Formats: sequence, C-alpha cells, structure tokens
Amino acid sequence: MDALGFGSGFSGFWKWNPSPESRRRRIRSNSTSPGSIVGGGYQFPVKQAITAASLALTGDTIAQISNRWSKAKETDENASQDVLSRLLSEHDLLRALRMTSYGFLFYGPGSFAWYQLLDHCLPKPNVQNLMLKVLLNQIVLGPCVIAVVFAWNNLWQQKLSELPEKYRRDALPALLYGFRFWVPVSVLNFCLTCTETIGKEDLEHIFRHQELGVGVIHTYIRFLYDNFMRGNDQLSNRFRFVSSSLVNKALICREPDSCREYLVKRFMASSTNNLYLWPYNSGCHWLLLAIDPLKEVVYFLNSIDGEWTNYPDMKQLVDTSIKVFRSQRQARVPRTKSSNITWIKVQCPLQRNGIDCGYFVMRFMREIINMNQIEIPITYFDEYKCAHYTRLQLEQIKEELCQYFIEKRLISI
Repeated sequence: MDALGFGSGFSGFWKWNPSPESRRRRIRSNSTSPGSIVGGGYQFPVKQAITAASLALTGDTIAQISNRWSKAKETDENASQDVLSRLLSEHDLLRALRMTSYGFLFYGPGSFAWYQLLDHCLPKPNVQNLMLKVLLNQIVLGPCVIAVVFAWNNLWQQKLSELPEKYRRDALPALLYGFRFWVPVSVLNFCLTCTETIGKEDLEHIFRHQELGVGVIHTYIRFLYDNFMRGNDQLSNRFRFVSSSLVNKALICREPDSCREYLVKRFMASSTNNLYLWPYNSGCHWLLLAIDPLKEVVYFLNSIDGEWTNYPDMKQLVDTSIKVFRSQRQARVPRTKSSNITWIKVQCPLQRNGIDCGYFVMRFMREIINMNQIEIPITYFDEYKCAHYTRLQLEQIKEELCQYFIEKRLISI
C-alpha cells in the first residue's frame, strides 16, 4: 500500500489500517494513506499519533465523568445540582495527560506499524486472511497494548516495583474483558472494504463516454494496485502515485506551499528505481506526469500534444519540489545539472476529441505498469505504440472500471 499516496489515500486511515481497501469515504491517499507512505527511512506517523492521542483523551474523559457521575448518584440524592462544575473540578488532569501521551507515543505509531505488517503479510482480502487478522489482533496486539498501558501508568505513578504483581493480577481479566468489544471492532475494521463511493453522475459519465472526475481516476488507480501490483513486490515498490485531489491546478494556485510539502514528503519515501505516476488535472484536461525524483527526470504524457510550458504553475511546482527533495537528502549533483531538471515529452497516443483525456491517462498508467520500466521511451513503448487509441482499447478501461465497481461494491446511487 506504500505505492498509494492518497493522503491519508487512498493512506493514510480508520484504525490506522493502510490497506488498499481503505475505510468508507476515504480517498486514501497517507498514504498512504497510500498513505501513509513508507520507504527511504522511518517517518514518525504524526497523523495517526495525534488521532490516537485525541481518542485516548476523549475516552479517558468520558470514563472519568461516568465513574464520578455513578458515585455521585449513589452517595448524594441531589447530585444533579451543579453537577457539571463538580465533575469538572474533580477531573484528574494528570491521568488525562498520561493517557493522551500513551496514545500519541505508543498506540498511534504502534498500531499503525502493526496494521502495515498485517497488510504486507496477508494482502489478499479473503475470509481466511480476515479471520487470521482478527485472531492475530487478539493474541498479539491485545496483550501488547495491555502490557504497555500497565507499564506506562505505573511509571507515571512511580510504582514500577508493583508492575509484576499488577500483570499477574489484572492482565488476564483486562484482556478477557477487552475481547467483548475488540473482536467485533476488529471484524468491522477488516471487513469494511470500500475505498471510495462512486455516485450516479460518475456512472453516467462513463456510460455516456463523458469527461471523468478525480474519483473515477483514483478508483482506477485502486484497480491497478489490486489487480497488478498487490502481492507483486517489484511492481508495488517500483511504482507509486500522487493524489490528484491533493495536488491539482486549483490547489497549486491557492496553496502552493502545501502542495510542495506533499510532493517532497512523497519523494522522501523514494528508493532506487521509483517512478511516481501523477494524473494532473489542469482544470479542464487530464494529463500524466511520470516522475523519477532521484534521477530528476519528468516524463510528460499529454494526449492533446501540448507542451509542458503551457502549464507553468505545474512545472514550477514539480521543479521546486525536486530541488527541495535534492536539498533534504543532501544530494550532490554536477554544476551543469544543479538548476536543470530533465523534462521529456513522450510521443504518446493522441486523442481525437475533447473528452477522452481521462481515459487516455488511465490507459497510460496501465501500460507503464505492465511494461514494468522506470524509463519511458521518448517514442513510447513499442508494444503500445500507435497514433490514437481505438474505441476498443478505451472500452477495455471502462469495462475494467465497471467490473471493479461491482466487485468492490463502490456504487452509491
């Protein structure tokens, strides 16, 4: 799933699980998703840590208030009078801080790494893997969580000497009590396999062969990952994606800094032989960029035969992001190249109307992944070289999309 960078996607995440079958309405991309992108060195999962800390704080607050409310009702018949001020005045802030820090430092990063490991070892979304994931969650993650929580609490309370006795007395009851809700939660976590809901309008655009939106493009990327890359370490490590919903014409103009930070973060996950595929929407047209950030080469595939100079904001963003990436990894480049990034216009098939660009971009990505090459020939691949795609070739893309919609139950009418 490291290949997908849909933010936290296609990346990065409910229950921190960066599976390609990300949770409903998520458009991954930490991750990546995606989402979510790992490689080229460890990066602390800040988003997962903050989310876990927030949930831990919320849960502890509810537990404290609930316990005090119950005790107040048992000891005071007039407990309802000024109850809020009484409950808040007795709130254990140190305990709240303790649980929040546990979520941020341990549970968020730890469970994120755990779910990544599960998805790597058990990538196929079948019943056998589902049950195995749920089982491993209970016999591995559950005891680890209890062990760390007990140790963290005793450390804060300066009672480490009492920790062995606490493990002996409370660990098993706590684990068995947790099974009552962790088992169904785990089943739901691994069963909800919807990446993005496709609406009636998207289906009509496909059936009527009209212009496509970003949701359809992203869903086809999911199809490529599930059907070509998943389980194939060479392909999934070689090809990665840039989210069109996180970097597009509108966002480049409105929030250029955030777009640059996103691209640099994606590039920092690079290892040898990585090619980033970025379906770029200029506002009314789809084109494809294939970026090799280590070699500082950008392949430009435009089905209307336009030049990259027609998209100055996009080019400036890519050039700047590669230079920042170069600086952050402290790369040494020849002086003759220090200010030059190689842009290559690929002589790809051209469309003959004004609406096929999205279909062409999807087919470009499919053929690049099929060829399994980092370098794209200037004259395009011999196996797929043609002046124009035939209607049959575009219909193949539409059929794959529709079959994937049905298989993954992505249709929401």
